[in-house]
Amino acid sequence: MPVANYKEPSVKMLTNQYRSFHILFAKYCNSLKYIDNATIDHKSMRSTLIRMDQRELYFKVFHEMDEGLMEHKQLANLCYWLIKYRPIGCILKELPAEAKNNPQLKSIYDDTREYFIERFCLFLLDALCYKLFKKELVIAKRNREELEYSLKHTDISKEALTVIFGLIIDKQNG
Repeated sequence: MPVANYKEPSVKMLTNQYRSFHILFAKYCNSLKYIDNATIDHKSMRSTLIRMDQRELYFKVFHEMDEGLMEHKQLANLCYWLIKYRPIGCILKELPAEAKNNPQLKSIYDDTREYFIERFCLFLLDALCYKLFKKELVIAKRNREELEYSLKHTDISKEALTVIFGLIIDKQNG
């Protein structure tokens, strides 16, 4: 199948992928203390899902991987495009009075906004780990913070993200 003849996924397939994504996104938002409202930009999310489909096609055509991508590769691909297109966002509740004078609580509040998408990616990685191994993702706090920072402030490639996620998943299994 030539790449030049790419056809976008059907509306039904995109809708199913969107619903699956929305369920995980809602779980993530519900787990956060200071979220007032979370948003998904439907146009950007559609672009994200199409880019994921194109990447899967790339592997089928150029690497003869008909069975599709391994789950950690799909997740890395999703996270890459989430970071690039930034189709999700949040509106935070007003900073509670007790947090205004508490640097630790203020830091948590500020970090929620600053690293919203990057932490969602780690939430998805944790969900994948639980799905595969029935246990929570274990990453040292320092490594988690460095990964969040790298996802936010560096132009990480799809391939590098795939390798990182693969190493993390392998470590969880071992």
